[in-house]
Amino acid sequence: MKKLFYFSFVSFLFFSGAFLSVSAQSDSINANGDDVFLFDHSLPRMFSIPTGRVLNSLDFSLLLGSSLSFGRTNNYLGTVSLGLGGYGDIELSSASLMGSIFNSEESFSYIGMKIKLLSENERLPELAIGIKTNNEWNNSNRGSQDILSNSSDLFNNGLRGINYDARMTSAYLSLTKKIREIVSVHAGLSFSDLRLKNINTIYNYWNAVYNHPEEEIKNIFNFFGGLEFDLNERTKLLLEVQSFPYVNVNVRNGHLETEKRVLGIVGLRFFISRWLLVDSGVLYQDNYKGLADAQLKVSLNGIWNLRFK
Repeated sequence: MKKLFYFSFVSFLFFSGAFLSVSAQSDSINANGDDVFLFDHSLPRMFSIPTGRVLNSLDFSLLLGSSLSFGRTNNYLGTVSLGLGGYGDIELSSASLMGSIFNSEESFSYIGMKIKLLSENERLPELAIGIKTNNEWNNSNRGSQDILSNSSDLFNNGLRGINYDARMTSAYLSLTKKIREIVSVHAGLSFSDLRLKNINTIYNYWNAVYNHPEEEIKNIFNFFGGLEFDLNERTKLLLEVQSFPYVNVNVRNGHLETEKRVLGIVGLRFFISRWLLVDSGVLYQDNYKGLADAQLKVSLNGIWNLRFK
């Protein structure tokens, strides 16, 4: 994950230098001769949820920053995406597909692909389907000190060790519809196939062990949605909410169980130039205990078209 982040950062600096002089002259001119800002790229996401949109053909997107999902305070997010003919896009990301009792170390890379089904018109929304998957089994192995630091409730109830392998594939349907001149609605549903194996838990204050090497299959449905308000030509107000799968431990028998968490984000999207934008938002989850748990998250997104003529 760190290698992907560093590679993304270096790539970002390279493309920034290459396109800096172009962006300085990129604003259009209106009939009165005044500069008018136009953002030429389609954005396939809000803060963290997918929209019904896909990247323009041969658009290369590089997203860097702090993760806007799952409440991780030390998790760096690096995502690279490429538009495919205006009908889809592919992406490689270091953001995890699910939450757990632990924090940044539980974030694994995934690959994803989205395909556009409908283009938006006066009656129909923009509609897309997508899939995201881990390439391989990811191991999570935490001892008593990790559990105490990241989930004191489980520690106080007797959990002393957890080790398991996990992988997950999620398919989703997302739509986008502009309902007013300055308001767009985004919504969607997802279905996740979570696989767990080699589960070994130590619980009941070191007095019991649960060992289950066989693969377990857990299916989970989730939702997501958001509103997008155009405040001016460079600034948008974004509000989004989503549920996501969450792996927890039953301290009575040592089994792994899947639950749902719901998180919401509200914040601003500001377009610095025709190829660079910054998102900043406040994240809050349903398991937080108060305002002090809320997190301020920031990400930087550069998009360049790779069409060579």
